[in-house]
Amino acid sequence: MSMEDRDKNTIFFDTAATPLTLATSWKNVEPVDALEIVQWTSIYKACAEDVVNSAKNSSPLASASTFQKSSYRCGYARTTFLGDMFRMFSGRYGQHSWTDDDVLRLLGTWSACMTRSMDLSDKPMDRSDNQGNQVLQFQFRFDEKYIRFRLKPRHIVIPYHQTYTFPGADLVITPGLYDPHTPFAELLPHTTFELSLGFDWLQWRQNESSLCGIVPKSLVGVLNSKTISDDEGPFPVDILIIATTKTCFPKNAWHESEARAEFRLWICKNARECDDYSKKESGRVKSKDDSKQWKPISLNPKTSEAGQND
Repeated sequence: MSMEDRDKNTIFFDTAATPLTLATSWKNVEPVDALEIVQWTSIYKACAEDVVNSAKNSSPLASASTFQKSSYRCGYARTTFLGDMFRMFSGRYGQHSWTDDDVLRLLGTWSACMTRSMDLSDKPMDRSDNQGNQVLQFQFRFDEKYIRFRLKPRHIVIPYHQTYTFPGADLVITPGLYDPHTPFAELLPHTTFELSLGFDWLQWRQNESSLCGIVPKSLVGVLNSKTISDDEGPFPVDILIIATTKTCFPKNAWHESEARAEFRLWICKNARECDDYSKKESGRVKSKDDSKQWKPISLNPKTSEAGQND
């Protein structure tokens, strides 16, 4: 049986948003279709465990007591993994109604593996092997009873330099989503953003892919219960942001994810002070990619990352 290590603070690039929760649900699903979703989910977990156990057995550390005390990662060709899932499904449950694309979309809703890597100085990139095939990467560790997969959940990202503003400013914030499988450009048409109560002046505009609004001069700050005009600034205002994304499946069913995060809006005295702070924060990295702490182990040269370091 596998378990999951939840690390909600795993962030790999410039973002002012601190992730809080990720809730997922299925909507408009008939009972017979719900059964097939459960079956495919069970098949995914079994195939993921097979990949990890194969990696463990092929490692020279397989019999070492230190194996349980370390964390590892391995890669497996995505097309091969999908083939394994279909074969296991047919052997365990018989016929199925889903296509390759349907199962691929379902795979994209799971965060216990990832097909995209993160370059600290750039944007997420697809993982691929030497032949150009997309690779699933699993990060895991063992304890006495379980395989524990490390999750890479979908979360909201907001550029630091966009969080500095001043009263009367025309504020534009372009939030995004980091997803372990899907580029944000593909998620964007199916994603909406909203803010906590009290920030109606900052609205999501789908056609501009941005949160836009004019910062009210009457906005009350949290610093010493003073208004912006009375305070020296910049001072923080914490805002809850929610991103809702829908993924469509057969028979008008859909999978919905709701990512919640909090970011801090910094209120400056004027445009000059705001510009100074924005320049300082531009390109800032909140935390480092710790993938090198996860020791690479290979399955075989054809289907694995072959010990590639990120």
